[in-house]
Order: sequence, then structure tokens, then C-alpha cells
Amino acid sequence: MEIILSECFSCCKECGVLPPNLDLRSISSLKLKCSTCCFEVFVDELTRVGHAHALNVELLSLDISNSDFTKYIKNSAFIHLLRSCPKLCELDISLKSLKLNPEDFVLMEDLSSVARTLKMLCTLKFCRLKGLESEMQSIKVFLACFLGIEEVIDHSSTLDSLG
Repeated sequence: MEIILSECFSCCKECGVLPPNLDLRSISSLKLKCSTCCFEVFVDELTRVGHAHALNVELLSLDISNSDFTKYIKNSAFIHLLRSCPKLCELDISLKSLKLNPEDFVLMEDLSSVARTLKMLCTLKFCRLKGLESEMQSIKVFLACFLGIEEVIDHSSTLDSLG
């Protein structure tokens, strides 16, 4: 299932991003394309409507955009989404708006805790990497916490050469 959310934070906050009768528990593949603010609203709604810890997602693809380059996804929202997907095998992610700092002790503890429950996660795919220090730090954090990762794929050069 692909969910594309509006870029407008006020619209997301007022109207929500999920239809009230949508049952995501049977979805095995979820591609979420949205802005940073809508991502956080989406995760909040998962908790509110009772989907947290109940998703059967095996493939999670996150394409989170942001026009304000100083705003990053809240690490707590990202970790909460990972916790909601105990059957996750593959995580495809664009690191444009995710900043994981290995010096953040709470983050490392939370990610390590999630990693112990995500035993099936073995593949990480990254898109649109530019080689920034923050991106490299985030990849190092993933690899330090998720010791079961067997394959890391960088689609950045392939996508860049395609246009």
C-alpha cells in the first residue's frame, strides 16, 4: 500500500491523515511518502486508532521530504513506527530529514531496544544520499544498533544517473 500525504501541516493536524475506518493490520508492504510534519501526525494517529504494535508490515519504505532543511523527523516518532512493525524485514529510507546522532544516548538505547525486537530486519536500502556527515552518522547508527543487518543497498548513484 502506498500512502501519499499532503505537505500542509495544518491540514494534517486538523483533518488527520488516515481515514477512521482504514485497517492497516493486513498490510505487508507500506510506502509512506510525506512531509516531516505529516509523518509525525501519521505516527500519532497510528497510536490513537489502535494500530500501534499491530502492523504486519514486512517492507517499510519512507520517503520523507522537507522544504525546511533544519527540521528533522523526531527520532521518537521514527522509533515508534519501527516498534509498530515487529515483522519488518526490509527498511527503505531516504535520509534527507532523518538525523540519528550516535552521541544521543537515549536514541541509541531506544534503537537498541527496537533492534532486539526486529529480529527479521536484514536489509536496509537508502536513497538520495549525498555523502553528508549527518547521513553517514545515521548509517553508522543503524549498523551499530541492528547487528542482524545482512545487506545494505545504496540506490543513490543509480537514481542520480537515471536523471
